[in-house]
Amino acid sequence: MILQLLPLGLTVSDALQILVSVLIAGLYYLTLQNQRRQSAIQEKQNQIMQWQTRLMAAEYEPDLHAKDFSANGNTAELTLSNVGQGRATNLSLKCLMFYKHEGEYSTAFSNQVLGSIITPKDLLLTRLGRREEFIAGKEAINTKTDNDSLRNSLGAHEEEIVFHADVELEIESINPVMDVSFTRAVEHMMNKWDADTIGFDFYVFYKDVVDQEFPLRVASVKAVEAEEGLSLSDALENGKRVDSAVSTFVPDAGKPQDIRILEEQ
Repeated sequence: MILQLLPLGLTVSDALQILVSVLIAGLYYLTLQNQRRQSAIQEKQNQIMQWQTRLMAAEYEPDLHAKDFSANGNTAELTLSNVGQGRATNLSLKCLMFYKHEGEYSTAFSNQVLGSIITPKDLLLTRLGRREEFIAGKEAINTKTDNDSLRNSLGAHEEEIVFHADVELEIESINPVMDVSFTRAVEHMMNKWDADTIGFDFYVFYKDVVDQEFPLRVASVKAVEAEEGLSLSDALENGKRVDSAVSTFVPDAGKPQDIRILEEQ
C-alpha cells in the first residue's frame, strides 16, 4: 500500500532519505529557535544587571561643586565640595587652550595645518591641606593630616577642600611630544601660529564607584592678550571670565553630562 503511494521512480530508500532530511531540518529549526530564546533571555539578564549597576551607581554617585578658581603662577587652585552620596576618585584637571583666528576661537587638530598641536594633559589634583567632615549623627570628625589614598579623592558630603595642580600641556609635532608649562604653551602659540589673543577652558574630571567618569567645567576665560612670559595667574587677571565654554569640546568624557559652570565666590 505504501509503495503504491510513492511517486513513480521514487524508491523506499529515496523516501526514507527525504524523511530523514526533513527531520534533520526540523530539529535544526527547533535548535535555532531555542538558541534565539536563550540569547534573548541572556540579553534581558544583561540589561537587568546593567540597570542594577546603574541604580547602585546612582545611589552612591558623587556630585562635585567648585568655587574660587585661581592660580599662583602656573599652579591652579580651586575649592571642591562633594554634595553627592559617593566618593569621587581620580580627580584630575585639564586645560584646553584656544587662539583667536578670524574672530573665532580655534584649536589646532591637524599637524598639516599649523605644524603642531597643543593638547591637554591629565593633571593630578591633590589637596593643599585636608579638612574632612564625616557625617556621623551630630558628630563631626576633623583630620588635619593627609592620607595618601585620599589626597586625590573627595568623600561624600566632604566640603570646601582646596586642591591644586601644576598646569602643563603637550605640544605634538614631527618632533617628540613635549610637556610644557602654560607660559610656554602661550609662547608657542605666539611664535608658531602668530596668535595675539587666546582663551581657555578648565575642566575637573572625576570617577564614581563603578569607574564612570564625569566632567565638570570650572573656568572659562576669553580675550587674554598673549605676551611673552604670560602665566596662568596673569591670564586669569587680564582675561574676561565667561559663563559659557570657549569651546563645547569636552575631552575624554565617559558620556555626555550636564556641564556646570561654577559660581566664583
